[in-house]
Amino acid sequence: MLLVLRLIIRYWRTVLSVCVYFWSVSVKLTHLFKVVKTEAISLAGYETNDGYYT
Repeated sequence: MLLVLRLIIRYWRTVLSVCVYFWSVSVKLTHLFKVVKTEAISLAGYETNDGYYT
């Protein structure tokens, strides 16, 4: 347990930066998925912004 704590203390910045990196990647992927979904919906003829469906 002490060894784990020492490793965490030594590498916490690296772990933190990796976590932040993965978080930013997941945010970008989520945004990209939303954009693609919106584009696909508008291509299919659904208008979501105005609240009506064609």
